[in-house]
Formats: sequence, structure tokens, C-alpha cells
Amino acid sequence: FAVTDPALASAKESLMYLIGHLGEFETKPEWLKGRNDILSELCEAAEFGRLSQKEKENYLMSEQDEIQWMNTLEDEKLEAREEGLAEGRAEGRAEGKTETARNFKALGVDVDIICKATGLSAEEVAAL
Repeated sequence: FAVTDPALASAKESLMYLIGHLGEFETKPEWLKGRNDILSELCEAAEFGRLSQKEKENYLMSEQDEIQWMNTLEDEKLEAREEGLAEGRAEGRAEGKTETARNFKALGVDVDIICKATGLSAEEVAAL
């Protein structure tokens, strides 16, 4: 059978065309670029098969490096998020103490009691 435009052929016709012409392609055919299916994977496997042993090793090492880099980025994002949450909680606690001290002060509670209740210094309470 003849396929004039593999991009417009049925999946079976495209597969048969690709298998029949796989050895002729230096790189992935234009009609497969941008596709993410079994035909594209077959072509990529054939490209990988044409590599020398050293090229295959380098390719696999670069794939591992990329995975490790992506994992490192994810770890750093998670760590930054956790640090941000911890900072936010600490700021919230400090604001809560300040608000409590301000309320106690407005009610006329003794400064020593406010300091004991909130953990703020006498100077911090006086500044409110």
C-alpha cells in the first residue's frame, strides 16, 4: 500500500508506514513532531537505538541529571513553603500577643500582669 501523507493516514497505515521506513529517517519525521503517541515513541526508540554506546550512556546520564534537578527544585520549593508557613505562624503569634497586651492595657490591667500573660517586656507594653 502507499501512503502519500502519513499525517492524514489512519493509525494503522501510519504505523505500517513508519515501520517500513524507520531506517530512512535521520530524525523524527515532520509529521510526527508535536505528537505524543505510540508512533512518536517508536520513532524516538529507533533514534535511541542508532546511538553509539557512549552516546546512549551520555543520554541516560543527562536524563538522570534532569530528574535529579527537578527533584531538587521540588525539595527547595517545599522547604521554602515550610519556612514561609513557620514565619507566618511566628508573626501571627507575635501579633496576637501585641493585640492581647493592647486590650489588657485598655482595660487598665497592671503592666506586670500583662507582661506575664503575653511574654512581652514592660518596654514593649509601654510602647502600645
